[in-house]
Order: sequence, then C-alpha cells, then structure tokens
Amino acid sequence: MRLPPTLKGEDAEKSLKDYFSNVKPLYNAKIELLDIDSGSGYCAKELKKESKDLFEKNALENFGK
Repeated sequence: MRLPPTLKGEDAEKSLKDYFSNVKPLYNAKIELLDIDSGSGYCAKELKKESKDLFEKNALENFGK
C-alpha cells in the first residue's frame, strides 16, 4: 500500500491492524495480516529560489526543457 509522504508507516500499520482486528468478516472469511513492513514516506522541503533557478537553467541547457 502506498502511503502519503506525511503519514508515518507505524501509524498506518496500527490503523490497519486495529481495523481488521475489530471488523467482522463476511461469510466467515479469515483475515490474516502477514509480512507487514511499514516505512514512512519522504516529503522534501520546498527548494530555495537559487537552487530552483540553477536546476531550471541546467535543464534548459542540457535537455531543452
């Protein structure tokens, strides 16, 4: 499952476990959560104007875009 970059993986894992441990499965289905590997996303800070300008200049010079 892909998480938004601001959501902590541990919080998402806990929410899933809480939900599935309290839900009554339909048709007597069995629910198991196996191999959960939770990791948090990455949310980069806004680039400074100088850095953004440098990236744009180099992109134009090297790729024409």
